[in-house]
Amino acid sequence: MIRGFLREEAGRRRPFLSAFLEIPSLQRSGDVAFLVDTGADGTLLSPRDTLLLGIDASRLPAGSLSTGVGGRVPTVYTPGDDEPQRLQPDAQLADSRPKVTLST
Repeated sequence: MIRGFLREEAGRRRPFLSAFLEIPSLQRSGDVAFLVDTGADGTLLSPRDTLLLGIDASRLPAGSLSTGVGGRVPTVYTPGDDEPQRLQPDAQLADSRPKVTLST
């Protein structure tokens, strides 16, 4: 069982889960709260999370536009990949949080 939490944002309670995220190609890692969105085709890191992880997104290659209910936004991806990273849950857990490593 994966345990999450509800966070109040913009007057709405939304489901999140906390995971330890590793990005080996950038040598970055840390805890990230992911919004649980069962209707989403992919998962992106917010600008806030990239700052907390010490990632300078302005230095990363441009990715495709991401389209959602709020419109379209530009994305970037980590170096060494032809397409944005895909999240692959690791079979091992770091304490009670899922561990997620971006594949390279």
